[in-house]
Amino acid sequence: MVGNSAQVISYLIGKFNIREHYKIDSTAKDAMKKTYKRFTKNFTVNRTGFRHIEVNFKDEDQNLCHEVVNEAINRIENQLRVLYMSINKQLATSIDIRKDSINRELNIYTDSLVNLRVKYNIYDLIAPGRKNPTSFSPKGSGAAYAKGLEEIQNIEELKDRLATDKAKYTSLSNEFKTATFDGFPMVHVTEWASPGSPKAGPYRTIGVLAAFGIAFLFALILAIFIEVLHDNREKYIV
Repeated sequence: MVGNSAQVISYLIGKFNIREHYKIDSTAKDAMKKTYKRFTKNFTVNRTGFRHIEVNFKDEDQNLCHEVVNEAINRIENQLRVLYMSINKQLATSIDIRKDSINRELNIYTDSLVNLRVKYNIYDLIAPGRKNPTSFSPKGSGAAYAKGLEEIQNIEELKDRLATDKAKYTSLSNEFKTATFDGFPMVHVTEWASPGSPKAGPYRTIGVLAAFGIAFLFALILAIFIEVLHDNREKYIV
């Protein structure tokens, strides 16, 4: 996962001087390794059941905690953008290479078609695969003319298919190039981390105890009420 990669963790350790914060001697053996190990114990990036990214960092300094978490989110977004931009650029380059190859083939077929039209004196559009074919009436006869018609039809058909493929590759390449734009967010943050405030009092504990006391008192009163009703009923029956 990108959030647990060395590009993110090493960046955070360096930016916030984590080694000095943990008071690890820089001259000690494997100082960076110890820093990395201790930091990763307190820093976690997980995916929730809803496939959300959850970033956590534990430390005595609450200001450092929220700064590390927020900076981690920014760094993760940056690394995701770099990753997707690289992939899209490579795909666009590959498609452009194929598009250039098709363009060279088109030039070859164009030259061949020009030579055939001049040779057989046939300048009509006669490819059977065109979506909007034009009406064509043969203006010659004989084996040579018939051969010219067949050769021109074959070349036109191949040339039209290549032109269609070129248009598709051009459109696809433009889509991947558009995806390299870095102006849109890669991560939608639902909640930025903020420094916590000190506890104002043990309200949760008091609330739980009060609820338990009220429930016990209500149950006691209810039990007494039921017992009184039961005694009165027995007196009336006797």
